[in-house]
Amino acid sequence: GIAVLEGWRVAGVGRALLLTTIAWCRAHQQIERLTLTCMAGNAAGAGLYESVGFRREGRMHNAIRYGNGDYDDILAMAIDVRSREQAGG
Repeated sequence: GIAVLEGWRVAGVGRALLLTTIAWCRAHQQIERLTLTCMAGNAAGAGLYESVGFRREGRMHNAIRYGNGDYDDILAMAIDVRSREQAGG
């Protein structure tokens, strides 16, 4: 997983981490795809993942229960690292 300190979230740190990871995977031909999960309520995170080429592949409904009793879904996302059309900067 990755986490970016709140004060750095709009500075491109998360994007740089993702793009570096994707580039590293592309340099290792045995790696074909990356998968991740993201809480559906994290719209900024899901948007970042989609902006570098991840696609939504599934949704687990009410998969997370918070201490206050609220629920959140989990999104399953993936990227084919063999494709050069994805992971734009």
